[in-house]
This record gives sequence, C-alpha cells and structure tokens, in this order.
Amino acid sequence: MMPSIIQEKFEYDDDAIVVTNLIDIRRTFQKNKCKIIYESGFINYDTNLFKLINKIPFFKYLLPSCFVVARK
Repeated sequence: MMPSIIQEKFEYDDDAIVVTNLIDIRRTFQKNKCKIIYESGFINYDTNLFKLINKIPFFKYLLPSCFVVARK
C-alpha cells in the first residue's frame, strides 16, 4: 500500500502518481472486508459492446482502466 501524501500545498493530480490495476484494487477491498458489487476494465460501461467485452473471462484485468463498486 502506498503511504499517504502529506504536504502543505497539494497539487493537482498528486493522488494520481501510482499506476494500479483491477487486481490490486480488488485485493485491497477484500483485505478491508468489502464486498465487490461490480468491477470492470472500463470506466464507461454503459454500452453493450463494453458489457460484452467485460464478460470475457480475465480480459477485464488486462484493460487500461479500472471501475469498481464495493460495499463495506
């Protein structure tokens, strides 16, 4: 896990300096006892094409974006 960013002046995008992936995000939620409701390799998942691609086993873990809905 990445240490917190602590500084006086917080710059735009300071929180976007770590490249992560869906597997790491999923693992972090599970360690914190969160239930994964939905996960996708796309940020925008409203089209039928995105929904179809997202259903291919393991393919969503190779996609460039991460979208996760979880509940504590």
